[in-house]
Amino acid sequence: MSRKLSAIEFEAASDRVSLRVLNNFAIELISILDESELAWYVAREVVGKLGFVDCVVYFVDRERRMLRQVAAIGVKNPRGNEISNLLEIPIGSGITGHVVELGKSTIVDDLSKDSHYIPDLEPALSEICVPLLSGDNVLGVIDCEDPRPKHFGQIHLELLTTVAAMASSKLELLRKDKVLRESERNYRAIVEDQSEMISRHSFDGTRTFVNESYCRFHGKSREQLLGRSVYEGMTPKDLKRLEDLYKSLTPENPSGVFELAFPEPTGDMVWQLWTKRAIYDDSGQVSEYQAVGHDITEQKRAENDRQAALFEAEKSSRAKSEFLAAMSHELRTPLNAIIGFADILSHEYLGPIGNSRYVEYAEDIRSSGDYLLSLVNDLLDISTIEAGKTSLAKEQLEVGELVAESLNLLAGKAEKNGIELVECAAESLPPLYADKRAIRQVILNLLTNALKFTPEGGKVTISATATKKKATFTISDTGIGIPADRLPDLTNPFTRIENDPHKSVEGWGLGLAITKSLIDLHDGDMAIQSTVGQGTTVSVELPIGPD
Repeated sequence: MSRKLSAIEFEAASDRVSLRVLNNFAIELISILDESELAWYVAREVVGKLGFVDCVVYFVDRERRMLRQVAAIGVKNPRGNEISNLLEIPIGSGITGHVVELGKSTIVDDLSKDSHYIPDLEPALSEICVPLLSGDNVLGVIDCEDPRPKHFGQIHLELLTTVAAMASSKLELLRKDKVLRESERNYRAIVEDQSEMISRHSFDGTRTFVNESYCRFHGKSREQLLGRSVYEGMTPKDLKRLEDLYKSLTPENPSGVFELAFPEPTGDMVWQLWTKRAIYDDSGQVSEYQAVGHDITEQKRAENDRQAALFEAEKSSRAKSEFLAAMSHELRTPLNAIIGFADILSHEYLGPIGNSRYVEYAEDIRSSGDYLLSLVNDLLDISTIEAGKTSLAKEQLEVGELVAESLNLLAGKAEKNGIELVECAAESLPPLYADKRAIRQVILNLLTNALKFTPEGGKVTISATATKKKATFTISDTGIGIPADRLPDLTNPFTRIENDPHKSVEGWGLGLAITKSLIDLHDGDMAIQSTVGQGTTVSVELPIGPD
């Protein structure tokens, strides 16, 4: 006959069983891969083998504030992973709901006297419920019942508390891993959908990740690229630039831009623009680099084409300017001769020429010659300016004298056309440091335009003011005005706008182009305001002193 174990021997045997069960649990936790597997293992292989006849594992659904039964043994588990009479209990209801709400274990010795008890398939008289805790967060409970009253004691509480602690740690790890995997899947899905090339590589340059766009560009599979160095094929110069970029990155400024150019097998150049980002670990050391690249070959080629086109345009512009300058010089000599001989004839310096009609013809020749010479001079001026050959002889100028000289030259024309010419220059203006010939030409051009398109009985006003830094000339007229949509074109060379009072109806249409260019040479500004039927105001601002 077998000997009956003493109480001490029974307790020792129970302890050995508990240790073996808990030890096996600790080992198996490593291989458990999901929450359901964990719950069933806890119920069957741990709580069941620790001698409990009934166990239900609940997980908390925080969004719905409910407890869900996820695993069970005893009458609740008729077969496989099925749970009979599957319950959901609101947090705060029943014994399990109160344990979740309070975050503390409980032992009930007599359920018949507990108003919180919610009966399930078979009535029980005692119950023990232990929370699955992660910090202050309750993830679920392990709940055991027994048909005997006062069945559960301190040893049961200690066992289940240990099991709950081990299960909670694994459950929290599984959930974090799930979030991480979902995040990784989302990241990869987003990255794979990008048209940009994306890669990651370790500190030594070994690729650890490449997206589909990166593979397509390099014409290689992911397997052919991963594990290989991203630095392969880079020139020493590019490697040095990349090294300098990496050295400049910090946790506060972890990213920088890197442009790379290299030849294709066909010999054509390819350009890429990369944004390099250093990824730091908890100790502040670089663990990886992430690179996002764009193929900017077309952009670079277009930029090169624009540069080439700009060079050709500038070359053509210089050739045009040089041609106009040469032509102007060649025309001025015979024109001066024509004007001179016409002047001699019209004044009969060498004696009477007979018929008075010849004198009139000579005066017409002189007038036409003067007009043609002014056109040639305009061509020479604009071509010289565009060729960058205009030099300024700056000196201290009296603003009032400049205005007075210009008005004296045009007073006769204004009187002849019945136009009032008004001066409103302020007194005691500071000297203006500028080129006298250029500024006189600016004022004369603007006054001439104003007079040309102001009808008889109208008024042209010139005013001059100054501050410590700028001198301002303002020419206003009561002429026909300019439509607003035509104002931007006024200073373009060789642009003539019909009914435009600031572009000559006759001539090249160079007056304002020359004026604007001379103002620009002085680092000044010109503004034009106009209202059709009311007139036009042109303001010129020039720096008052030397730079």
